[in-house]
Amino acid sequence: CTHQSSSSSSNSALQQHHPWLHILSGPPQRCSSSSGAPALHPLPSGLKSCQRNRRRRRRRLHLHHHSSHPPLPAAATARSPSPLHLPFHRRRRQPAAMKFDVNILRYIDKDAWRTLVAVEMGMKNHELVPVELVNAISGLKHGGAFKWIRDLLKHKLVHHDNSKYDGYRLTPLGYDFLAIKAFVNRGAITGVGRRIGVGKESDVYEVVTESGELLAMKLHRLGRNSFRAVKNKRDYLTGKTQPSLNWLYLSRLAALKEHAFMKALGDHGFPVPTAVDVNRHAVLMSMVNGYPLTQVEKLGNPGRVYKQCVDQLAQLARVGLIHCDFNEFNVLVNDRQEITVIDFPQMVSTNHPNAEELFDRDLKCLHRFFLRRYNYRPDGEEDQMDEEEEEEEGSWWPRPGRTPP
Repeated sequence: CTHQSSSSSSNSALQQHHPWLHILSGPPQRCSSSSGAPALHPLPSGLKSCQRNRRRRRRRLHLHHHSSHPPLPAAATARSPSPLHLPFHRRRRQPAAMKFDVNILRYIDKDAWRTLVAVEMGMKNHELVPVELVNAISGLKHGGAFKWIRDLLKHKLVHHDNSKYDGYRLTPLGYDFLAIKAFVNRGAITGVGRRIGVGKESDVYEVVTESGELLAMKLHRLGRNSFRAVKNKRDYLTGKTQPSLNWLYLSRLAALKEHAFMKALGDHGFPVPTAVDVNRHAVLMSMVNGYPLTQVEKLGNPGRVYKQCVDQLAQLARVGLIHCDFNEFNVLVNDRQEITVIDFPQMVSTNHPNAEELFDRDLKCLHRFFLRRYNYRPDGEEDQMDEEEEEEEGSWWPRPGRTPP
């Protein structure tokens, strides 16, 4: 096969340095057959083997079922069979999870993108967007949205629901693709790599720019089963008049808030990643050379790292901010034992009614971790001297009527 792509040389150079990248810029790679007609690349051998192994596993389970289970009594066979005793091909299958395969981006038509954006715009006022409204917003001629929405359903970028009426809504995967497509169109990124972090409310992926620089892309995932109390625990809905908002919109609010805090703190010299760009629920930031404290078993000087963490808590309080989640998962440390603070959507002001309680909780959480992991107690002679110096300079906590330094 001969590749017909104008940007093949630059893409191949990127993949030589980063072989795990999925290049998104440029047209999709095609190959020409012996007859000269263009055709898509054949199915990868790895995917073929996965499908072959899946078929073998089904046959093995089917044979194992008939060989290991004794025949049921007559009273049991008279009733409807239990799902556990049904053959594999007759059991009800669970819906397949949405796979984050960004290669689909290169094969989606521009009219399909217009249809996907129309679904997103319709969700501002509809929980389920009627297909007629999707067609009207997209502006495609001759009912083009009816055609392209089937392709979006095939790739699991939208979800169809006809319980109340015939409507569609965006899936988290479709929202991811809209954000990534916006970054690619801006020229901010050209490829997406492996996932490097998973949290209760976000996923972090490696991405690469056109110049070959590695960045981190954080996709907010509010609404997961592990974190569904966000509407009560976070102030994203402050001043909002709508009684119920979907999780995608809340993820967008969290991303905008985190990007704003990260940019402001970086401009004032705080050790945070550099904010690059934001779109919808995705935040682009610089890659940090370090490891979370929860993954570091030993520290050469735990007291130094602990003092940096406490100093950052104090500096944030002096400028009127409380982190509210300052723990071992959100503090990165490098080989020189210098820290970097991440994760800012939950930050509040020192004017918050529970600000002092939240500050004390962060400090106690930090103290418990260093005591449990490194057996370090901040009550030595050096720490006492530091506390005396801080008392001379003034309390960390901004008191009423006193402007922070």
